[in-house]
Amino acid sequence: MKFPIRATLVSLLPLLAACNAMTAPGAYYRPESPDADQAVVYIYRKVVQKPEITGYPEIFVNGERKFRLLLGGYGVVKLPPGQYEILARGSFWTDWPHPDLTRRIEVKAGEEYYVRVWRERPPPGGSPAMMSLVSKYVGVGEIYRARLVTALD
Repeated sequence: MKFPIRATLVSLLPLLAACNAMTAPGAYYRPESPDADQAVVYIYRKVVQKPEITGYPEIFVNGERKFRLLLGGYGVVKLPPGQYEILARGSFWTDWPHPDLTRRIEVKAGEEYYVRVWRERPPPGGSPAMMSLVSKYVGVGEIYRARLVTALD
């Protein structure tokens, strides 16, 4: 009787490891002070109790790949003043089934910006994922339990 239970538990280990690999492993949210000549942009996915999607998009800023936005994670990008396009793109390999999400933002030196990538139940014919620029108040309230994702190699 112990063998089937043990075999079942052993067979589940790779699945559990794969699920854990889709969540952000870094340190919890810590605000960064913007430099006088740059803006700080936080791009994040909220921590959710029952995730419906465990895959992740990769984040690009003006076409340059920055990081993988894992579930419950956030990344930080410091940018000089100007206009930027933020792109969240998934693929077969990242298990992110949504179409590309883009958001254009204009940043000012010394300011902080919060960009939320999230999923909701779509309206009929609508996209199930969104990217929103939110206020600092909303962003800090949602990001405080998120973990830092590191830049790509």
